[in-house]
Amino acid sequence: MNLFESIFLGILQGITEFLPISSSGHLVIAQGLLDIDRPDSVIYEVLVHFGTLCAIVVVFYSRLAGLVRFVFREGWSKAKARGVGGALWHDNDGRFLSLLVIGSIPTALIGLLFERPLSGLFNQPMLAGMALCVTGFILLTSRWERSAAHQVTVSQMPALVALLIGIAQGIAITPGISRSGITITVALLLGVARKDAADFSFVLVIPATVGAMLLSLTRVDAMYDIGLGAAVAGLIAAFVCGVVALRILLRFVYKGRLYSFAWYCLVVGVFVIFYFL
Repeated sequence: MNLFESIFLGILQGITEFLPISSSGHLVIAQGLLDIDRPDSVIYEVLVHFGTLCAIVVVFYSRLAGLVRFVFREGWSKAKARGVGGALWHDNDGRFLSLLVIGSIPTALIGLLFERPLSGLFNQPMLAGMALCVTGFILLTSRWERSAAHQVTVSQMPALVALLIGIAQGIAITPGISRSGITITVALLLGVARKDAADFSFVLVIPATVGAMLLSLTRVDAMYDIGLGAAVAGLIAAFVCGVVALRILLRFVYKGRLYSFAWYCLVVGVFVIFYFL
């Protein structure tokens, strides 16, 4: 993989990782259409995911800073005053943290159980196109979000809702199923307010991404040298494009227009299906 391919894949990863159009699906389709090999380098894969992880940290810095303060400072004093249960469930940051743990459990289980069986799908662009169509229909259902009077914030979110969002995130390991699209849509349909749905969805991806990066590092047999310059270029491209794409998506979510991306998914999905028939 040369420098140009590294930057191209980094840009593709950064844009599609956050916009609800499936990064894995687009990588599979790009591989089939443009004959660009999906990089086998573990180092490249980890660095590009690190770039998108940094984008989340930058955009959601305030929310993450509150969680860090709770874990290392405020949580201890609140646990003494209210008890551990009170601090972890009745404090806003504590509840957010508890819900993240609950949501991460099904994601981790689905990833560990189905990551290898589904790995063959990364070589089948037509199936990725079909999954993109599924993503399109999922996004269209976001128009049926509950009215503002029946919405809840993360501080009011039941544990079951976090569990269902975590299951949705696990399903998104399928190439073509958008992680952000399915998790935000599920949150909206279950009555979570738009901003809180986006916040929880993207902060929830942090432990999943870190886990995937650590799991990737165990596949030492797939590592080869792609060059430091190309790897760093891919990381920077993924980070910059990730920040831009994430801010664009948040505007659509806050305005209740997440479904707008459905048409792109449906058009690309149908095109890919007929192209590879």
